[in-house]
Amino acid sequence: MKLSQMDELILVWGVISKAALSEIKATGNTVLVPENRPFLLGLKRNVPLLKENNIPFIYCADNVLGFLFYKNKIAKTLIFYK
Repeated sequence: MKLSQMDELILVWGVISKAALSEIKATGNTVLVPENRPFLLGLKRNVPLLKENNIPFIYCADNVLGFLFYKNKIAKTLIFYK
């Protein structure tokens, strides 16, 4: 996907809770999934969860987030923790 096509992304940080899936899906926005190093939680947990629920997403490296914030492509950030 080209940068010009990205708009109103929802950034998720941490492991997405199942309760938040309905809120994320209701927005209709594309979800931005970073790696979440060092354990790669974005790849191992979030990507399969979003695929199961047919939620559109874009995977990116952690170091790309600063650039996307700078370009105002991220509309909302959801932080999950336990």
